[in-house]
Amino acid sequence: MNNKILEELGENYHYAKTIVTHEVELAKLDMVETSATIAGKLISATLLVLLSFIVLVLGFIVACILLAQVLGSTLYALLVVGGILIIGIVILYFFRESLIINPVINGFYKLFK
Repeated sequence: MNNKILEELGENYHYAKTIVTHEVELAKLDMVETSATIAGKLISATLLVLLSFIVLVLGFIVACILLAQVLGSTLYALLVVGGILIIGIVILYFFRESLIINPVINGFYKLFK
């Protein structure tokens, strides 16, 4: 009888050890999946920002060329586009909390959710 109890205890210990090992492996796989998802989203966001920046710069170059033709002066076209950029920077500075900081914080929160 004691042998049978000891045998069952050994089997139960083996089962429990196997279950714990599998749970640890599942937790590791979940962490890897979450990390890969976050890395993928960050890379996608970085590429999107980079490409948007390139399009924006090209748009300003085209605006300068068109304004130079309309105004008849490259200098005035550059001043107009520069003024628009300065106004945009000032607006971004004053509304940076609602336009930049809060969306970034919410984005990171959603990544880890």
